[in-house]
Amino acid sequence: MPKKMGVNSKAEEARARKSATESERKEREARQKEDQYWQEAEGAKSRAAKKREDEAEKRAEAAARKAEARRLAEMEEKNLEKAMKKPDKKANRVSIPVPKVTEAELRRRQEEEQAQIHQRSEEAKRRQSRTAAEEEYERMVLVANTNRDDSMIEARTVEDAIAQMSVSDNLPVDKHPERRLKASFKRKQTIENLRHDFVNSFFWFGLLRKLNFQVEGRETRSYSHSVQGHDMEAMERNLQTTLLIRQVFENPLDCCP
Repeated sequence: MPKKMGVNSKAEEARARKSATESERKEREARQKEDQYWQEAEGAKSRAAKKREDEAEKRAEAAARKAEARRLAEMEEKNLEKAMKKPDKKANRVSIPVPKVTEAELRRRQEEEQAQIHQRSEEAKRRQSRTAAEEEYERMVLVANTNRDDSMIEARTVEDAIAQMSVSDNLPVDKHPERRLKASFKRKQTIENLRHDFVNSFFWFGLLRKLNFQVEGRETRSYSHSVQGHDMEAMERNLQTTLLIRQVFENPLDCCP
């Protein structure tokens, strides 16, 4: 089946222009023949009259040309507007279809819009009349009175405030005081153990350092003693070590550098 062709607007415009010019030409020829007939009937005219007629004919032709040009320009503008407004069939085919809106949805939207308009009008009226809504009025008026609140202390001086402050006697009975005592003792013992460990480490560090100095000093001595002298030297060294340990235990801070 052949494709149905649409109307060619440009061809139609060309045919309309051609028919208009053809009709104007025929009218002009008919008018010239009629004028020529009456001229022949009236006889020869003066040059001034003939000149006036020529000028009038020229003015009429110029006006006709201007009118034709104006008409063609208007037609071209209309065609351009139609072409710009003409929908694209391919775009319509590719685009997502617009979802349909049911009558119930339209009615619901109208009701919501009317409710919003009514609410805005009511708020405007309240603002103009300086009135508040019931809930807002209750929130503003129904406020707790704290004038007789016993939990609050009011005083003009520091002494009065301290006098009004009191500790309640209705405290719960401590059923297990030994637990608190045990916890406090354990905490104290932990602190003392830490202090004791620190003192011990400090004490033994000083003792070992002093002994190390003495041993290094002895190693620098010459080994020219005899076997009998070696035994005497060992006894002397043991005695000095014993005296040093006794001195450290008696005055631990003196031996620490």
